[in-house]
Amino acid sequence: MSASPMGPFTLGGILSETIGVYQRNVFGFIAIAAAVQIPLSILSWLLFRNTDLSFDFSLTEMPPISFWIKVAIKSLTLSVLGGAAWILMQGALIHGISEQFIRRPIQIKNAYAFSFRRLFPRLGALVFSGVALILMWITLLGIPFAIRYGGLWVFILQTASVEGFGPRGAMSRSAALVRGSWSRVAGILFVSGIVFAIVGGIVSYIVGFIPIAGATIGAIITAPFLIIAHTLIYFDLRTQKDEAFSPEVLSSELRIEVEESSGF
Repeated sequence: MSASPMGPFTLGGILSETIGVYQRNVFGFIAIAAAVQIPLSILSWLLFRNTDLSFDFSLTEMPPISFWIKVAIKSLTLSVLGGAAWILMQGALIHGISEQFIRRPIQIKNAYAFSFRRLFPRLGALVFSGVALILMWITLLGIPFAIRYGGLWVFILQTASVEGFGPRGAMSRSAALVRGSWSRVAGILFVSGIVFAIVGGIVSYIVGFIPIAGATIGAIITAPFLIIAHTLIYFDLRTQKDEAFSPEVLSSELRIEVEESSGF
Protein backbone atom coordinates (compact mmCIF):
# COMPACT_ATOMS: atom_id res chain seq x y z
CA MET A 1 0.00 0.00 0.00
CA SER A 2 1.43 3.37 -0.97
CA ALA A 3 1.98 6.14 1.54
CA SER A 4 -0.59 8.83 2.02
CA PRO A 5 0.44 12.44 1.32
CA MET A 6 1.37 12.74 5.00
CA GLY A 7 3.04 9.38 5.49
CA PRO A 8 4.14 6.91 6.60
CA PHE A 9 7.19 7.08 4.33
CA THR A 10 10.12 4.82 3.64
CA LEU A 11 13.46 6.30 2.58
CA GLY A 12 12.51 5.76 -1.06
CA GLY A 13 9.14 7.33 -0.37
CA ILE A 14 10.73 10.43 1.14
CA LEU A 15 13.06 10.86 -1.83
CA SER A 16 10.36 10.33 -4.47
CA GLU A 17 7.76 12.45 -2.66
CA THR A 18 10.27 15.26 -2.15
CA ILE A 19 10.88 15.37 -5.87
CA GLY A 20 7.14 15.06 -6.53
CA VAL A 21 6.24 17.94 -4.20
CA TYR A 22 8.95 20.06 -5.82
CA GLN A 23 7.74 19.26 -9.33
CA ARG A 24 4.09 19.97 -8.54
CA ASN A 25 4.81 23.60 -7.72
CA VAL A 26 8.36 24.15 -8.91
CA PHE A 27 7.82 27.80 -9.84
CA GLY A 28 6.36 28.58 -6.43
CA PHE A 29 9.35 27.08 -4.62
CA ILE A 30 11.79 28.80 -6.96
CA ALA A 31 10.04 32.13 -6.38
CA ILE A 32 10.27 31.71 -2.60
CA ALA A 33 13.99 30.93 -2.82
CA ALA A 34 14.66 33.67 -5.36
CA ALA A 35 13.02 36.28 -3.13
CA VAL A 36 15.91 35.77 -0.70
CA GLN A 37 18.81 34.54 -2.84
CA ILE A 38 18.73 37.33 -5.41
CA PRO A 39 18.79 40.24 -2.92
CA LEU A 40 21.57 38.50 -0.94
CA SER A 41 23.63 38.04 -4.10
CA ILE A 42 23.17 41.69 -5.03
CA LEU A 43 24.09 42.77 -1.49
CA SER A 44 27.20 40.59 -1.55
CA TRP A 45 28.26 42.12 -4.86
CA LEU A 46 27.66 45.66 -3.59
CA LEU A 47 29.63 45.05 -0.40
CA PHE A 48 32.65 43.41 -2.00
CA ARG A 49 32.77 44.78 -5.54
CA ASN A 50 35.63 47.14 -4.69
CA THR A 51 37.39 44.80 -2.28
CA ASP A 52 40.41 42.87 -3.54
CA LEU A 53 40.38 39.55 -1.68
CA SER A 54 42.85 37.76 -3.93
CA PHE A 55 45.47 37.78 -1.14
CA ASP A 56 48.12 37.94 -3.85
CA PHE A 57 50.51 40.32 -2.13
CA SER A 58 53.84 40.24 -0.33
CA LEU A 59 54.41 41.04 3.34
CA THR A 60 55.67 44.49 2.40
CA GLU A 61 52.45 45.17 0.53
CA MET A 62 50.16 43.97 3.33
CA PRO A 63 46.92 46.02 3.36
CA PRO A 64 46.43 48.31 6.37
CA ILE A 65 44.40 47.26 9.40
CA SER A 66 41.55 49.50 8.23
CA PHE A 67 41.19 47.24 5.16
CA TRP A 68 40.73 44.14 7.31
CA ILE A 69 38.31 45.94 9.62
CA LYS A 70 36.16 46.91 6.63
CA VAL A 71 36.25 43.35 5.31
CA ALA A 72 35.28 41.99 8.74
CA ILE A 73 32.38 44.44 9.10
CA LYS A 74 31.11 43.66 5.61
CA SER A 75 31.42 39.91 6.20
CA LEU A 76 29.61 40.15 9.53
CA THR A 77 26.85 42.24 7.99
CA LEU A 78 26.37 39.78 5.16
CA SER A 79 26.40 36.83 7.60
CA VAL A 80 23.78 38.36 9.91
CA LEU A 81 21.48 39.43 7.08
CA GLY A 82 22.04 36.13 5.30
CA GLY A 83 21.18 34.16 8.42
CA ALA A 84 17.99 36.15 9.01
CA ALA A 85 17.03 35.78 5.34
CA TRP A 86 17.68 32.02 5.51
CA ILE A 87 15.36 31.67 8.51
CA LEU A 88 12.66 33.67 6.70
CA MET A 89 13.05 31.56 3.57
CA GLN A 90 12.81 28.31 5.52
CA GLY A 91 9.57 29.45 7.16
CA ALA A 92 8.13 30.47 3.80
CA LEU A 93 9.14 27.13 2.26
CA ILE A 94 7.53 25.23 5.15
CA HIS A 95 4.31 27.17 4.52
CA GLY A 96 4.52 26.46 0.80
CA ILE A 97 5.10 22.75 1.40
CA SER A 98 2.18 22.65 3.82
CA GLU A 99 -0.07 24.29 1.23
CA GLN A 100 0.60 21.35 -1.08
CA PHE A 101 -0.98 19.02 1.47
CA ILE A 102 -4.13 21.08 1.93
CA ARG A 103 -4.64 21.18 -1.83
CA ARG A 104 -3.65 24.78 -2.45
CA PRO A 105 -1.13 26.30 -4.85
CA ILE A 106 1.73 28.16 -3.20
CA GLN A 107 0.96 31.78 -2.37
CA ILE A 108 4.30 33.61 -2.17
CA LYS A 109 2.99 36.66 -0.31
CA ASN A 110 1.11 34.55 2.23
CA ALA A 111 4.11 32.26 2.72
CA TYR A 112 6.39 35.14 3.65
CA ALA A 113 3.73 36.87 5.75
CA PHE A 114 3.38 33.62 7.69
CA SER A 115 7.14 33.32 8.02
CA PHE A 116 7.44 36.87 9.38
CA ARG A 117 4.72 36.24 11.97
CA ARG A 118 6.54 33.21 13.36
CA LEU A 119 10.10 34.42 12.86
CA PHE A 120 11.09 34.97 16.48
CA PRO A 121 9.95 31.55 17.77
CA ARG A 122 12.06 29.91 15.05
CA LEU A 123 15.00 32.20 15.74
CA GLY A 124 14.78 31.58 19.48
CA ALA A 125 14.58 27.81 19.00
CA LEU A 126 17.64 27.87 16.73
CA VAL A 127 19.61 30.02 19.18
CA PHE A 128 18.67 27.97 22.27
CA SER A 129 19.31 24.62 20.61
CA GLY A 130 22.50 25.87 18.95
CA VAL A 131 23.97 27.18 22.20
CA ALA A 132 23.02 23.97 24.01
CA LEU A 133 24.64 21.80 21.34
CA ILE A 134 27.82 23.91 21.29
CA LEU A 135 28.14 23.61 25.06
CA MET A 136 27.77 19.84 24.72
CA TRP A 137 30.32 19.60 21.88
CA ILE A 138 33.06 21.55 23.68
CA THR A 139 33.42 18.76 26.24
CA LEU A 140 34.32 15.24 25.17
CA LEU A 141 31.79 13.75 27.58
CA GLY A 142 29.04 15.88 26.05
CA ILE A 143 29.53 14.79 22.43
CA PRO A 144 27.19 11.75 22.65
CA PHE A 145 24.52 14.01 24.15
CA ALA A 146 25.06 16.56 21.36
CA ILE A 147 24.52 13.85 18.75
CA ARG A 148 21.45 12.59 20.59
CA TYR A 149 19.81 15.97 21.07
CA GLY A 150 20.87 17.20 17.64
CA GLY A 151 18.68 14.43 16.25
CA LEU A 152 15.84 15.11 18.66
CA TRP A 153 15.70 18.83 17.83
CA VAL A 154 15.92 18.46 14.06
CA PHE A 155 12.30 19.60 13.50
CA ILE A 156 12.31 22.81 15.56
CA LEU A 157 11.73 24.92 12.44
CA GLN A 158 8.59 22.93 11.65
CA THR A 159 7.22 22.79 15.20
CA ALA A 160 7.80 26.51 15.72
CA SER A 161 6.33 27.40 12.31
CA VAL A 162 3.39 25.06 11.79
CA GLU A 163 2.32 24.43 15.38
CA GLY A 164 3.27 27.87 16.67
CA PHE A 165 5.36 26.71 19.63
CA GLY A 166 7.74 29.07 21.38
CA PRO A 167 11.48 28.27 21.42
CA ARG A 168 11.46 25.78 24.32
CA GLY A 169 8.13 24.32 23.28
CA ALA A 170 9.41 23.80 19.73
CA MET A 171 12.43 21.91 21.07
CA SER A 172 10.30 19.77 23.38
CA ARG A 173 7.73 19.04 20.67
CA SER A 174 10.41 18.05 18.15
CA ALA A 175 12.00 15.73 20.72
CA ALA A 176 8.63 14.15 21.50
CA LEU A 177 8.02 13.44 17.81
CA VAL A 178 11.45 11.90 17.22
CA ARG A 179 11.63 9.73 20.36
CA GLY A 180 11.23 6.10 19.44
CA SER A 181 12.20 6.84 15.81
CA TRP A 182 15.63 8.45 16.31
CA SER A 183 17.65 5.96 14.27
CA ARG A 184 15.09 5.83 11.45
CA VAL A 185 14.84 9.62 11.23
CA ALA A 186 18.62 10.06 11.44
CA GLY A 187 19.17 7.46 8.72
CA ILE A 188 16.63 9.00 6.35
CA LEU A 189 17.94 12.52 6.92
CA PHE A 190 21.55 11.38 6.46
CA VAL A 191 20.94 9.54 3.20
CA SER A 192 18.56 12.16 1.78
CA GLY A 193 21.09 14.86 2.70
CA ILE A 194 23.77 13.06 0.69
CA VAL A 195 21.42 12.46 -2.26
CA PHE A 196 20.27 16.06 -2.47
CA ALA A 197 23.80 17.37 -1.92
CA ILE A 198 24.81 15.38 -5.00
CA VAL A 199 21.80 16.71 -6.91
CA GLY A 200 22.71 20.23 -5.82
CA GLY A 201 26.30 19.74 -6.93
CA ILE A 202 25.18 18.54 -10.36
CA VAL A 203 22.78 21.45 -10.80
CA SER A 204 25.41 23.95 -9.63
CA TYR A 205 27.92 22.46 -12.09
CA ILE A 206 25.44 22.69 -14.97
CA VAL A 207 24.48 26.34 -14.34
CA GLY A 208 27.85 27.40 -12.94
CA PHE A 209 29.11 28.49 -16.36
CA ILE A 210 26.58 31.35 -16.41
CA PRO A 211 28.57 34.52 -15.69
CA ILE A 212 27.96 36.18 -12.30
CA ALA A 213 24.51 34.63 -11.79
CA GLY A 214 25.42 30.94 -12.04
CA ALA A 215 25.95 30.30 -8.32
CA THR A 216 22.79 32.20 -7.40
CA ILE A 217 20.68 30.28 -9.92
CA GLY A 218 22.03 26.99 -8.57
CA ALA A 219 21.20 27.99 -5.00
CA ILE A 220 17.67 29.04 -5.98
CA ILE A 221 16.94 25.77 -7.76
CA THR A 222 18.30 23.47 -5.04
CA ALA A 223 17.39 25.36 -1.83
CA PRO A 224 13.92 23.77 -1.38
CA PHE A 225 14.95 20.10 -1.55
CA LEU A 226 16.18 19.44 1.98
CA ILE A 227 13.50 21.50 3.72
CA ILE A 228 10.85 19.59 1.73
CA ALA A 229 12.36 16.28 2.87
CA HIS A 230 12.54 17.44 6.50
CA THR A 231 8.95 18.67 6.47
CA LEU A 232 7.71 15.42 4.93
CA ILE A 233 9.32 13.43 7.75
CA TYR A 234 7.79 15.87 10.24
CA PHE A 235 4.34 15.20 8.73
CA ASP A 236 5.13 11.49 8.81
CA LEU A 237 5.89 11.55 12.53
CA ARG A 238 2.79 13.59 13.31
CA THR A 239 0.68 11.12 11.33
CA GLN A 240 2.07 8.23 13.37
CA LYS A 241 1.84 9.90 16.80
CA ASP A 242 -1.24 12.10 16.45
CA GLU A 243 -4.32 10.29 15.15
CA ALA A 244 -6.16 13.60 14.77
CA PHE A 245 -3.57 15.07 12.40
CA SER A 246 -5.07 15.72 8.97
CA PRO A 247 -5.12 18.32 6.18
CA GLU A 248 -7.95 20.04 8.07
CA VAL A 249 -5.87 20.26 11.25
CA LEU A 250 -2.93 21.56 9.23
CA SER A 251 -5.05 24.21 7.55
CA SER A 252 -6.29 25.34 10.96
CA GLU A 253 -2.71 25.64 12.23
CA LEU A 254 -1.78 27.70 9.18
CA ARG A 255 -5.03 29.70 9.49
CA ILE A 256 -6.03 29.11 5.89
CA GLU A 257 -9.01 27.28 4.40
CA VAL A 258 -8.83 23.93 2.69
CA GLU A 259 -9.75 24.06 -0.99
CA GLU A 260 -11.11 20.73 -2.08
CA SER A 261 -11.25 21.65 -5.76
CA SER A 262 -7.46 21.73 -6.24
CA GLY A 263 -5.32 18.65 -6.58
CA PHE A 264 -1.79 17.55 -5.94
